[in-house]
Amino acid sequence: MTEQEQLRQLKEEYENMTIPEAGRERLQAGIDRARMEKKRAERARRRSTWTAVAAAAVVLITLPNTNGQIAYAMENIPVLGGFFRLVTVRQYNYSDENHDAEIELAQITYGEDTGEGIPAGEGSPVGEMAVGAAAPEGMDAGSTEGTGKEAATAKLSEDGVQEINQDMETTVDELIRQFEDTLSEEGYHGLHVSQEVVTDNAQYYTVKLSVLETEASGYEHNQFYTIDKQTGNVVALADLFAEGSNYISVISENIKTQMREQMVADEDVIYFLDDEDMTEFNFQSITEQTNFYFNESGELVIAFDEYEVAPGYMGAPEFVIPQKVTAGLLK
Repeated sequence: MTEQEQLRQLKEEYENMTIPEAGRERLQAGIDRARMEKKRAERARRRSTWTAVAAAAVVLITLPNTNGQIAYAMENIPVLGGFFRLVTVRQYNYSDENHDAEIELAQITYGEDTGEGIPAGEGSPVGEMAVGAAAPEGMDAGSTEGTGKEAATAKLSEDGVQEINQDMETTVDELIRQFEDTLSEEGYHGLHVSQEVVTDNAQYYTVKLSVLETEASGYEHNQFYTIDKQTGNVVALADLFAEGSNYISVISENIKTQMREQMVADEDVIYFLDDEDMTEFNFQSITEQTNFYFNESGELVIAFDEYEVAPGYMGAPEFVIPQKVTAGLLK
């Protein structure tokens, strides 16, 4: 089989793949519901606050279900150092012969660099979820009180942190609901959801929400949330670049160059690009909603979902954009 025939076969398999498409549609419906109204127009199409304090107790709740037990656990797990922290506040686990789910909900906290971050947001249902939990002595749950620079930054960051926490919570809730809808269906259904910090530097703090939905095959979706530490705002891709800059075209062309170089260097690497017979699959450009984050070297990384720009076996591709490409475009 020639390389052209192999590429055509892979793309036809992708086009005719009903299970990932079904999973994609269910996931998209959930993500659409999860978007906060404040940012819906800016980040549409891609994707309250449960919080825990340092002394939170673990709570186990068994929900009625004829297919097995569903457990929720609340725990406080500080991750990484710095002013912002990612804290796992709820876990959902389910398993039977045809279904498997391992889901965690994390929330961003902020506070002094002591390991005791302060959850963002008012009206947090800590008392409802963490039975027996208590805030550290002298501190109210949800408080943003502090002194000096820490207090000012906490107040500045409240809206951005609360927005991301709300979005992650609503997204996870919808994914759980969709998973539970499959419990009466035949065939295997798996759902794995986790969050991790991918950027924590002087300028940005980025959390990655990873979703792997598995039926006959899998579909991986990632959502990246970035806070500008200097403003406390949630950052979209367009916010990084100077007004009037042609960043979409410049970055898109660099990605295409990287794709071509990788395909030349390794025959097993295939991207949906430069195919004259199936132009509808070809990668054209990024958009204002494309996922991104900054790596440890301060370079912009563009992240795609599985199947978005390559066959499924390529996973969820990412492209590091050299600083020389973005230097004249960034604010």
